Amino acid sequence: MRDFENAAQNRKLTILINVRSILCFILLLSTLLYSGRAVYSVICLSVFVGVTLHHRIGIKSITIACVIILQIILQLLKCIVKNEDINSIFNILMIYIPIFVMLPKGGLLSGFESYKNIICIVSVQLNFLLLYQYVLFGYSRGRVDFLGSSINYLASINCIFLVFYLYCLSVKNKRGLILYLALGCTLLTIALSLSRVCILFAVLSVFLYCTFNLYRHDNRHKVKTLLKYILLVNIIIIALYFLYVQMYNSSFSFKESMDSFEYYFERIKMLGIGESRLVLWKNALKAIKENILFGVGNPQILDFMNAKAPAHNFILEILLISGVIGLGIYVWVFYKEIKILYDRTTSAQRFFIVALCINYWGINFLQPFISTGYFFNTLFGLMLTAISFKKNEGIKHV
Repeated sequence: MRDFENAAQNRKLTILINVRSILCFILLLSTLLYSGRAVYSVICLSVFVGVTLHHRIGIKSITIACVIILQIILQLLKCIVKNEDINSIFNILMIYIPIFVMLPKGGLLSGFESYKNIICIVSVQLNFLLLYQYVLFGYSRGRVDFLGSSINYLASINCIFLVFYLYCLSVKNKRGLILYLALGCTLLTIALSLSRVCILFAVLSVFLYCTFNLYRHDNRHKVKTLLKYILLVNIIIIALYFLYVQMYNSSFSFKESMDSFEYYFERIKMLGIGESRLVLWKNALKAIKENILFGVGNPQILDFMNAKAPAHNFILEILLISGVIGLGIYVWVFYKEIKILYDRTTSAQRFFIVALCINYWGINFLQPFISTGYFFNTLFGLMLTAISFKKNEGIKHV
């Protein structure tokens, strides 16, 4: 009788795991296909309603969700009173995507392994498609065809992939071929992107990871570990150098890519680093002053060529979307949710949660992906949830 009950319980658990996996894949697929704000918002709200009906949200998360709902109602009333575009509500939902993903108690999936496998597979596919595009058509800084966006966007995604993979490496008995393949593809994509911001944060992430592991080792193993890290870094640098030289000499498309890199650095000399962003930020501040309390509902403003573009700073973009009130709620909501994760995790997990947040908000201090990047926001929420699983599974870090 007991065996029958255990078998029934295992079948129920398997069905639940499959349903959650399908839901997680739908979220990732919808963001990967660059779905509209309305479609994605419906998906997020459906997740929220579904997990609420199944009592899988704690009281703290319910409070956070209610605050977000009140803000949306407030913004809706503003649109009605001022006769503004009601679609601006979807801009608010966009910035809360990570919270919708993190709200379910226990996450969208059953455990860390499910998250790791899905993230690794998606990462390998994304980066393989980019490398395949390079082989066929050469480097194009302006556009990654299958994402419909710039190489900066894919490089930024890979920066948070990188933090997650470094976390996986720090966990005992959880490494595998797919993890090393995903990590290698991630590092290669960041290197080929030549994104100044992303390369800076990638180097910072690796440095913090090495420092953290050295600090946790006893004195007897510190020198050995340090020498291992120095050797690995040198191997990566030498491998990239020979790869660049070989491809430059044998591939016309790659040679064109390197020539475009040269043009890019020439452009920096002419315009100056950050000159275009300063214009965006000044125009954003002017627009914010029009309605400093509730914002103007749209993160797009005029750039130095008088074309519409996001402000390329997540603080300014949130101020544009929902004003000082919206920014205050955004800060409070993320503080509360991350504090919940922080309180239930170990010191090792907390280190990587902080590193992930540094990459997410640090990159978006100069990039526009929090207000435009469906996929970027979803991955951030999924990875935060995945990292918080470890304490419950009792898996030790090296």
